[in-house]
Amino acid sequence: MALPKLNDTPQYDLVIPSTQKEIKYRPFLVKEQKILLLAGESQDKRAVLRAIMDTIESCAENVDMSSLTTYDVDYVFTMIRTKSVGETSKLNMYCAECEHENEVNVRLDDLEVVGEIQDNEIKLTDDISVKMKHPSYDYFLQNTITDDTPQTEVMMELLINCIDTVATDDEVVSIKDEPREEVKAFIDSLTASQFEKLTSYLEHMPSIRKKVDFYCEKCNHHNERELKGLDDFF
Repeated sequence: MALPKLNDTPQYDLVIPSTQKEIKYRPFLVKEQKILLLAGESQDKRAVLRAIMDTIESCAENVDMSSLTTYDVDYVFTMIRTKSVGETSKLNMYCAECEHENEVNVRLDDLEVVGEIQDNEIKLTDDISVKMKHPSYDYFLQNTITDDTPQTEVMMELLINCIDTVATDDEVVSIKDEPREEVKAFIDSLTASQFEKLTSYLEHMPSIRKKVDFYCEKCNHHNERELKGLDDFF
């Protein structure tokens, strides 16, 4: 005798922030939730990222995971999570006045991706320009950067991943086809102002954000916070 099907899984629509493509998704089920919980308990960042991406791949239709930016993944996963386990997240926040820890309920169903997608073609000189791309979580899964890695090295690795092409008057060079050391040498040859143009593109890319305010339960001080990025919401 076959076991009955317990539930008809509802489907919802959302728009991928970076491409404006509309997709359908469903809430995650116990099998996906178990993977997320195990990854969270491991305290391994890569395991958590992999579980998040696997959940999106299982729950969303017709999604090319390799094309999703970090803010796409953050947004899509949060929307899946709101339909799966609830539209609020309980966060612990410290009061700016007395430093008392408060439990704050944050609504997630009205979350937005904030920030304009900038022109990704950056002119370095009159005859040389660079085309940029926003990072994906695939990059963070594959690299060897740790919390102890110097910030300069972190930025260098990120730029190597996020420069798509370099164009001159004569040719367009795809960075993925070039030896790593040559790409590093190209970045090292930039002036400070040219380097800042590239890093500014990454620093100002969109992200999921939400303004939160609460009154401290101990001193009644009114606190205001801006949450930014997936880590701030869970």
